[in-house]
Amino acid sequence: MRCVFALAALLLTAARPVDHPQSYLLSIVNLPVGVISPRLTDFHIDTWGVSINAVCRFPYGWRINAGNYASPDGVIAGESSVGASWLNRSQMTSDGPILLVVLDGPVQRRTLHVKNGGGESPATFSGKATIEDFNDDRGKSIPLTAANISLTPARACPPIPASRLR
Repeated sequence: MRCVFALAALLLTAARPVDHPQSYLLSIVNLPVGVISPRLTDFHIDTWGVSINAVCRFPYGWRINAGNYASPDGVIAGESSVGASWLNRSQMTSDGPILLVVLDGPVQRRTLHVKNGGGESPATFSGKATIEDFNDDRGKSIPLTAANISLTPARACPPIPASRLR
């Protein structure tokens, strides 16, 4: 009898598969930025099956554009206004998530091509970022994929830290 109760308790606490749609806090991660330099100057991410619910934060000196069309595709883009607002490693980790999003399904890591003229199924996240060194204004474009996106389950944006309130 004890075994039956233990099994029932285990089944009630076992991890269930994530059902979709599911909401997440989205952050951009794993970029080759340093403590001081190189730094992130802009990014552009095409999305598929991602609804943008809110922009949680705007890094100082940045403009963020995020939205969807009347279809599953959308965009998340950001750019800094001047060199003083480029993002380094500590700023990217301390400022927290950028967006609150809802995913219609599991993350598809790459575009899948369907044989026999069936078209393609786009990756959930794909894009590019520009990384610039302190001493070089040319910048280097790098690809962005699902590996550069961190998703943390959440229902709302985190509160604004008191240090950011004026």
